[in-house]
Amino acid sequence: MAPQVVLLRGINLGPNNRIAMPALREALADAGFEDARTYVQSGNIVLKHRGRPDVLAERVHDLIAERFGLDIAVLARTRAELAAALADKRLGVTATARNWTTVTTLLRMADGD
Repeated sequence: MAPQVVLLRGINLGPNNRIAMPALREALADAGFEDARTYVQSGNIVLKHRGRPDVLAERVHDLIAERFGLDIAVLARTRAELAAALADKRLGVTATARNWTTVTTLLRMADGD
């Protein structure tokens, strides 16, 4: 099983779309996802999954809707896809230092660090 990165849009921003990360990790484990780890309260997750990222995103979306009652946009990418996005120089000025820190942290998590 390969590590994949799952990004949840708009989680824990102010009073809306609140999900406690321990509850999210528990829900993912209950659903059979292995080694689910979250990064701060961001809704960024690294877990092991053998399927395609689009299938993973749909499963996580449905799990969050069922367990937490939220309709959240979910994006999943393999470690290689996320690394390629980081290396893509076309991101230019839209890539902030904070974005780079988050992405590199998620890549390290996908590597098992």
